[in-house]
Amino acid sequence: MPSQLGITLKQVRLQQHLSQATVATGICAQSMLSAIENGKYTPNATLLMRLCQRLKISLDQLSLAENFTISDLEQINDRLAKLCNHHRYADLREFLLTDAVQARLKTDVQLAAYYYYLGITDFQLGHLTDAQQQFQLALASAPAQHRTPLVGYVGCPWRLFMRVANRLTPVRKP
Repeated sequence: MPSQLGITLKQVRLQQHLSQATVATGICAQSMLSAIENGKYTPNATLLMRLCQRLKISLDQLSLAENFTISDLEQINDRLAKLCNHHRYADLREFLLTDAVQARLKTDVQLAAYYYYLGITDFQLGHLTDAQQQFQLALASAPAQHRTPLVGYVGCPWRLFMRVANRLTPVRKP
């Protein structure tokens, strides 16, 4: 089943009347773009940014993650999805930090998703140190036997975070 990311990339490509081969040229194989569009492959941050540049779309137009559940209560997951999809990161962070949400974290996968969303909010709000910690917690919380697409999505913003952090922090040579 195609992911929202793949669907969005394909829709924009088709709206621009571009073939997969045209979009992929110099970026990746056409077969890889096909796999992304069909939800069979999750691109890393570099590949995603190059495809977005080629298609002239901003990362804000994309939903970088499927709406992972953090609770067994649908109302919590629905509110989380709404805040995230509308890019209301300050409100999302406040919501995630409530006792009501934290009390509903029951599984390691939910905990990993929780830290992933906290990392996204911190990154978007410019709290880069906090974002780094949240992404590390998300990766550490994901159980090895349940390597879900979440782990791939955590890696994407993590790599993006590291690129931004490296631009902000000069590398000191000995």
